[in-house]
Amino acid sequence: EGIVTQEKAKELLECLWIKFNNQPAPPKVGVTLAESGTYTDFANINNGGLKADGSDGVNDLTYLILDVIDEMRLLQPSTNIQLSKKSPDRFLKRAGEIIRKGWGQPSVFNAEEVIEEMLRQGKSLEDARCGGTSGCVETGAFGKESYILTGYFNLVKVLEITLNNGIDPQTGKKIGMESGEPTQFNSFEELLTSFKKQLHHFIEIKIRGNNIIERLYTTYMPAPFLSIIISDCIENGKDYNAGGARYNTDYIQGVGIGSITDSLSTIKY
Repeated sequence: EGIVTQEKAKELLECLWIKFNNQPAPPKVGVTLAESGTYTDFANINNGGLKADGSDGVNDLTYLILDVIDEMRLLQPSTNIQLSKKSPDRFLKRAGEIIRKGWGQPSVFNAEEVIEEMLRQGKSLEDARCGGTSGCVETGAFGKESYILTGYFNLVKVLEITLNNGIDPQTGKKIGMESGEPTQFNSFEELLTSFKKQLHHFIEIKIRGNNIIERLYTTYMPAPFLSIIISDCIENGKDYNAGGARYNTDYIQGVGIGSITDSLSTIKY
């Protein structure tokens, strides 16, 4: 009769969860697999948050998804809860029951802060409320924004090169600038200044590379399917990779935030 029972809806969601894990090939191979064997497709299911009009976004489907997360316990899709001042206590309690089991999902985000970040980036209030966190983990206006990522930026590697005065200890080659011999530093502040110099040096290189890659995307790598489903590409007559979306975001993705924090803290203290 066109009516889906709660049990049937749950089964369909669980099939979707399984499909996410039905990889036709390993997500990573070679050196990237050696560095991280837990790579995912970066799908991130947002639960809760706020509706476009600012009202609470928690509903019956929210709790059904939490039940699926609890039962399936799969690597992907990643899941999170968006907590706002309007979220009911029951929502937080149910998510907490799952989190306390210790397998890493769902993660927790402050919905108001996520919205504030997107407003700062120039999104409208309605689009910001309908957005959330995605990937690993960035904010975005879902269905209205293009993400142009041109590779990761290894922050910890920059520190390693700093500690070797511009030389990569893996190859013995000088690939950084001479920022000072660390054994001659008299304070942590001197090391931090040296690290910032190397950081600036490599960021400049990364930006030049990004500009080349983005031009290649625009010229040779159209994305017609994405252009159909992302808002304003058709209206603007431009491809997803050519600035057609309502919001166009290109960025340097610094990785190793936890490791660089641990490393610098260890050196300092």
